[in-house]
Amino acid sequence: RIARRARAIAELGAGCGLVGLAAAHACQTSGGQVVLTDVAAEVLTTLRRNAVAAPSSVEVQVRYLCWGSAAGVDSEALRALCEREAGGGFDGIDQLETGTAPQEQTAPPRLERGRRFDLLLAADCTYEWSQCETLAATVAERLADGGVALVASSLRPGGCE
Repeated sequence: RIARRARAIAELGAGCGLVGLAAAHACQTSGGQVVLTDVAAEVLTTLRRNAVAAPSSVEVQVRYLCWGSAAGVDSEALRALCEREAGGGFDGIDQLETGTAPQEQTAPPRLERGRRFDLLLAADCTYEWSQCETLAATVAERLADGGVALVASSLRPGGCE
């Protein structure tokens, strides 16, 4: 029901995009927009394929997003985390952030700074404490006033509690 009312939805750490694509299906009559985000190159490639393969009347976009980047998380620690999470799939996080990455890398655009959402979704996308902190910072930065964030996570040793 929440997805049906939301006009702007984002899935954080989308992985294969299952949750975001299900939200797109649920809100087809509302004319909303769904954005699937992740940081790893191979994951973003898979997200694009899945978004195309799952027909919907709702616009589905794929965007690069490293959690915490707009929320004032320490830039050196963030850079190290983003590079580790991306697995070196794109040459240079800076190029992605400024839009100067070569076309042959087919990197999706970075999620626009200041863009906010009525509904944020995150499902089983945290594996260690540092990810929990940056996820929380990103939710605070990206959630629109009056918006809803639904976060589901498995309990793992050393993870979020």
